Amino acid sequence: MRRTGRSLAVWALTWMAIAATGSAVGAAEPAHLLKDIETRLTFDSGSDASLLCRVGGIVYFRAFTLDTGYEIWRTDGTEAGTYLLKDINPGPQGSFPAQLTAVNGALFFAAFDGDHGTELWRSDGTEAGTLLVKDLRPGPDSSFPSSPPAEGSSSPRPRRPTASSS
Repeated sequence: MRRTGRSLAVWALTWMAIAATGSAVGAAEPAHLLKDIETRLTFDSGSDASLLCRVGGIVYFRAFTLDTGYEIWRTDGTEAGTYLLKDINPGPQGSFPAQLTAVNGALFFAAFDGDHGTELWRSDGTEAGTLLVKDLRPGPDSSFPSSPPAEGSSSPRPRRPTASSS
């Protein structure tokens, strides 16, 4: 079965609602479109909701609109609670959030803004609390952070053995 953009949005947002609320598949309420994020796109394109990450009762995800490009969104499983968290790179080019990871009750992710390139960001779930952690490679060049630490981990990734280690 080929999924269209709209049916994919229904599928993704249904799973986001399940993840946010903890409801099991097959619950009393049937799957439905939680929110049509971008209504101006054709039937086959949709908002491309993807990269789901649950932090507490909120599910964060990346979605596309003609006005913002790809940006970070959040949902609590309701239509009213599903909205753009922050337009990190204002305008239609978007910030292309990636590597969404929950760490100690906060969301960490990589995102692009025109001033700092692609760097590490953190969110407490509010627009005001969604901030650049640090410009690791100062200026518009990117550090391209990846593989943030998993929940409960103290190291971002295993160390590779070197020639001097035995």
